[in-house]
Amino acid sequence: MNFIALLIFIVVQMLFIPLAIVGFILTAYKQIYVSKKLGVSASAVEVINGRWTMDVFGLRKDTDTVKLNRVLPGSSILGMWMILFPSYLRYKISGKNKGYPSISKPGEEGVLNLVISRTVYFDNIINKSKDKVEQFVIMGAGFDTRCYGDLKNSHLKLLEIDQTETQEFKMEYLKKADIDISNVNYIKVDFSTEHW
Repeated sequence: MNFIALLIFIVVQMLFIPLAIVGFILTAYKQIYVSKKLGVSASAVEVINGRWTMDVFGLRKDTDTVKLNRVLPGSSILGMWMILFPSYLRYKISGKNKGYPSISKPGEEGVLNLVISRTVYFDNIINKSKDKVEQFVIMGAGFDTRCYGDLKNSHLKLLEIDQTETQEFKMEYLKKADIDISNVNYIKVDFSTEHW
C-alpha cells in the first residue's frame, strides 16, 4: 500500500504544482501581509498552521487549534489545503506520514518539522509535569491553545502572558471560534520594556 500511495502522491503532486504555488502565495500573503496589517505576529500564525496540520494528519488531536485557525484572518486554510493535499492523500491511502508532516526522532529534528518537533517537545514536558505543579504559564502565548484543550479541565491555574494587542486579538477570535476562555487568566505585558 505504501508503494501505491507513493505513486499516487507523485502523480497528484505533479498535477498540483500550479495549485501549490497559488496556495503558497495565498498562505504567505495572509500570514505575512494580513498579519502585519492587523499587528499580529506572522510567526504565531506559522505555529498555529503547523499545529492545524498536525491535527489534520493525525499526529496530534487539537480541536481548538482547528477551530481558532478557521476564523483567523491571517491564516488561509484553503491555501494550506492547496499545498498539502497530495501529502494528505498519501497519508490517507497508506495510513502513514512520510516527509512533511511527520514527527522526527529526537536528535533528528530539522527546519522542515520545526513547529511539529517543538510542539511534541513541549507536550512531553507538560505531560511529565502537569500533575506536580499548581499553575501553567505560557509566556508569549500567541495563538497557543493548550489552555483550552487538555489542560482546561485540569486542576491547574492557567495563565497566558502576552502583549496587549496580541491578547486582545486572540481573545476576540477565540470568542468567534466559540471556544470557552473562562478558565484562563490573561496577563498583559510589554516584553521589551518591563522587567520581571
